[in-house]
Amino acid sequence: MRKNLYWAFLPVVLVCCFVISSCSSDDSDEQKETSKSIVGEWISKDGIYYQFRTNGTGRYISLSGEPGYDPEYPQAIIEHPNDPYEFEYNVKDGILTMKEFYSDGYSVYVCDVVVSEDVLQLRQTKYNDDGGEWIIDSKPSWKTYLRWK
Repeated sequence: MRKNLYWAFLPVVLVCCFVISSCSSDDSDEQKETSKSIVGEWISKDGIYYQFRTNGTGRYISLSGEPGYDPEYPQAIIEHPNDPYEFEYNVKDGILTMKEFYSDGYSVYVCDVVVSEDVLQLRQTKYNDDGGEWIIDSKPSWKTYLRWK
């Protein structure tokens, strides 16, 4: 009787193990794909440039106020920016977290993120400076960036 009970429940246990391992594998693959898809260079119409590297770091440059900035040809300023900011980033479950470094501290920005092949959309939801209180954006709006290069 005991041997028959073992053989009766063995398929159920194997199916449960397979389902659990499949779910966790799919979740991590989806997260990796989201992180990969943000990698690259992005620029908005108003001259905000982001570079997301594969190692979880990046840089931010506001080009619009730079002398000689031409929205049709931003290459020269991106290659030799006056004031780039370096940051670390993480993307998980549609949330982008960036820690931007300055000479006298840092800021952390949290954004909703949607990425397609050639379009990046960010909506900042909150931020803080130097680990202080979170400042919540009461009316966040989406900002669109196009893949550059």
